[in-house]
Amino acid sequence: AYRVINQVTNLADRFIEIINFTPFDAEDIKELIMKRHRSSGLTIGYNKEIRSLNEIQLARHFDSYFSYSSGNPGTALNGWLANIKMNLPDGLIVNKPESPPLEGLENVTDEWLMVLTQFILHKRLTQEKLERICQWEPREVKSQLLAMIRAGLVHEKGPSIYHINPYVHPFVVKVLKEREAL
Repeated sequence: AYRVINQVTNLADRFIEIINFTPFDAEDIKELIMKRHRSSGLTIGYNKEIRSLNEIQLARHFDSYFSYSSGNPGTALNGWLANIKMNLPDGLIVNKPESPPLEGLENVTDEWLMVLTQFILHKRLTQEKLERICQWEPREVKSQLLAMIRAGLVHEKGPSIYHINPYVHPFVVKVLKEREAL
């Protein structure tokens, strides 16, 4: 979003410095998730059984989280939570993450492409604000929002406040960049 805004308004001229963060590597992702997980006091299990993994198995497991998240810590944590499959008395059963199929996203209509881009730029939108931005009739905006909610792309965060589903957000951004909408 910053790059798009900067292209339009030269926002960078108003800052002393711009700090770019590099993505986390697989070891950083492992450390982040394990610190959060250890705070729960639960053990971790994989493939339907609670057992400790050797270092190589653990490295492979967290490498899959790195590949899934492209080094984004928020995406890795969301992927961890989404892949908790069972809560047993001994601990949690966690699977490796799998990226969602993007075929549906790659074939979205121009209207959805425009709306998703607005969600990336604004983070959260109300129906009224979306009507002003898109210059659509209220029933058209409501229809598009309901369809995107059914598709799992958009969630209603509060009364009439919508945002992109955080579990698919990074994948939506990836597709929008590929389609040159961002």
